[in-house]
Amino acid sequence: MFTVPYIGLTCLAILIAAVLCFFGVIHASSFGLNAAPMVMFGYLGMAVVMFLMSVYKKEDNVLVEED
Repeated sequence: MFTVPYIGLTCLAILIAAVLCFFGVIHASSFGLNAAPMVMFGYLGMAVVMFLMSVYKKEDNVLVEED
């Protein structure tokens, strides 16, 4: 299973990307409100998946040190 010790920070970074996409800073040809809605919804979907991964099996989302 895919595990990341900082999955909450990953979710936060994706939400920031969604906000930037909403205002057209990234993935849009011009600045404005709701400049790239489909890409923004893609980022929001990824954030939901990451959040669910962090909540569903919290004990699996820890960094294991191998000897």
